[in-house]
Amino acid sequence: MKDYSTKISVSPREKYLKVFFLDDKNADGVKKLLEKLNEVRTVNVTLSESKSHPEKTLTVYSKPMVTIETLMEIVNKAIDGYNSGVVEIQTDIITEVEFHSIEQKIINALNEAQAMIDVCVAWFTNETLQKLLLKKKNEGCKIRVLIDANHTNKKHGVDLTPFDFKEIKASRCGIMHNKFCIIDNNIVIHGSYNWTTNAETKNNEEVSVTKNDVNMASKYTREFNNMWEADI
Repeated sequence: MKDYSTKISVSPREKYLKVFFLDDKNADGVKKLLEKLNEVRTVNVTLSESKSHPEKTLTVYSKPMVTIETLMEIVNKAIDGYNSGVVEIQTDIITEVEFHSIEQKIINALNEAQAMIDVCVAWFTNETLQKLLLKKKNEGCKIRVLIDANHTNKKHGVDLTPFDFKEIKASRCGIMHNKFCIIDNNIVIHGSYNWTTNAETKNNEEVSVTKNDVNMASKYTREFNNMWEADI
């Protein structure tokens, strides 16, 4: 028997997910993990309603536009990863800066993704990074991509049709010039580096990779969602 079980519950206002545990320590660790996920709005600890899993219960609420079925799938995958040792809970904020092997730094960060990757770059022509995103999608990660609506992306851009993606225009007559990526609401990649061949092979560029700063990741996610929903 698993040391946890999940159940969809319904209130007059919304659906939510109940997670029941055999071990209180697991509940505490999983709560920290789930709070880092992009799809999760709130995680509350309550008393168990399950005879087979009598310890702490987590009540998990999704963010808007996330279905309860999607939430259950992501939560189950995250807990299974946590129980198998694939996911580690860390509290120290770590920031690493890279000026040279930037593509590899991004690859390393993307490979840590468990549930969701949001990419926002002005130009995207790097086939290596596109193939890695496709691999992560096939592993079950949700992928969203925002790029600038420009000639270079239309003529030389990678194939984004396997993902949820949008080509957008800047809100102030210029170009959408952001370059950032959020992974599982826990890792943020940002800097001058567009996801292009020229950025990797010709230009002087830099990126920073910050881990375990949920406040920072949430700000980037909020900006990403604002652009995604505005569809400017």
